[in-house]
This record gives sequence, C-alpha cells and structure tokens, in this order.
Amino acid sequence: MTGVAGKSTNRMRIGLFRKMEKLSIRFFDSRNDGEMLSRFTSDLDNISNTLNQALIQVLSNVALMIGVIIMMFQQNVELAFVTLISAPFAIIIATVIIRKARKFVDIQQDELGVLNGYIDEKISGQKIIITNGLEEETIDGFVKQN
Repeated sequence: MTGVAGKSTNRMRIGLFRKMEKLSIRFFDSRNDGEMLSRFTSDLDNISNTLNQALIQVLSNVALMIGVIIMMFQQNVELAFVTLISAPFAIIIATVIIRKARKFVDIQQDELGVLNGYIDEKISGQKIIITNGLEEETIDGFVKQN
C-alpha cells in the first residue's frame, strides 16, 4: 500500500514541478513563497498520508460493518432494522457538517501559507536581521503571524 501511495505522490510532485516550470514570472511574483511551499509540502504530504491509510481503512471498515450488521440481526431483528433505516440520516448530517467545516480548513491552509512565507523570508534574511539587531521585531512579527 505504501509503495502505491508513494509512487502516486511522487508523480504528483513531478507533475506540479513541470507545471511550475511552465508558469510565468508574473505568477510567482503574485504569489507568496510560503503558499507555494505549503502546496509542495503540507498538501502533498496530506495526500500521501491519506492514500497510505485509505485502502486499508476501507477494507477493514467494510468487514467490520458486515460483522456488526450480522451481529445486530442475531441479537434483535427489529432494532437492527431501525438502526439501518436511520443510518442514511446520520450520513446526511455528517456530510453537511463536513461541507461547512471545509471552509474553515481552507482558511487555515491559507494562513499556514502566509506563515510559511514569513518564516521563509526571515530565514533567508537571517544574517541581515542579526546584523541590524531586528531579532525582537522578527519574533514579534512571528507571534503576530502565528
């Protein structure tokens, strides 16, 4: 499973890199460095982790659900039917909650990109910051960004 996910993620990284090679300088000037780094690191790592776990979880959850349904019918047929009839409603409610939460996850990802950009800029200019005695201002800026 890990090999398949690793190969898929690697293909995505290569595809992203090839796509970025074709983009104009104006594109890079209009984007924050941290946003680009976040896409290459955080987003692709999240995809890789999801792919690693997805197939195993799906297979084990299907087996578990089949076992649970069999056990429910063995214990109490009427209660098993009530549970199975109410399951779609629970799925609909969960779907609505997930859709509303996605907006906040997107905001968090954007803020992470801004923070990564700030950190990248400060690390590249570390010698200038130290030379000019701007450590406290840099720390305050980081705290404000974070």
